[in-house]
Amino acid sequence: MSTKHKSIENEFKYYLKTVDLYSDEANSEKEKYLKYYKPKNWESKRTLYKLNYVENKNDLFRQLKSGDNEILWQIIRFLSSDPENKAHFNEYASEIIQYPGWQILTKDEKNLIIVNSKKYLFHKILKMIVGLEQELTFVLAAAGYKIVKMLLSLDEKYLDNLSTELYKKWAPIVVDYPISYGLDNGDNYEDIVKLFYEKAPKEILGLLKRRLI
Repeated sequence: MSTKHKSIENEFKYYLKTVDLYSDEANSEKEKYLKYYKPKNWESKRTLYKLNYVENKNDLFRQLKSGDNEILWQIIRFLSSDPENKAHFNEYASEIIQYPGWQILTKDEKNLIIVNSKKYLFHKILKMIVGLEQELTFVLAAAGYKIVKMLLSLDEKYLDNLSTELYKKWAPIVVDYPISYGLDNGDNYEDIVKLFYEKAPKEILGLLKRRLI
């Protein structure tokens, strides 16, 4: 197995594993389905859906608290879901703090995301992106871009104190991903580009000039 496929397998090992239909795990999933998803009427199902949402959220945060900050990109996607309406906010929208799930987090849960975002953004994502297939690369890079925007709103001082080398490495994602993949840039896209230009002018100018060709 290639390194690329091993990386993908590690990221998605939970979803790719086989489960015996008669195992305890399979029976547990069946019970969960019958408990939360079986009712057909949405009004009678709403409370159960919310309970399941809370269980899933708590499970994700348990993993994050245990030190698994690579679970963060999954949490970001999860926060786009709305437990009140069984609907999803546009996950391509880049403002995490506008997601329905963010609105109902406790202060401690928000702080946990912010703290782990700083570790995850600059110490894990770039290593994970290298050698991965396009779809997974997009998921990670999009998560990174969203984290940059979140930190610009909540802790701009942290971004301002990062090294020039990190700004150079992240410049392509900050400039290219919102345009290439139709992400909602929001009102502060220009602020992000300006911040990165101040730290890595040569890289940002090169990327912008390439866009004009």
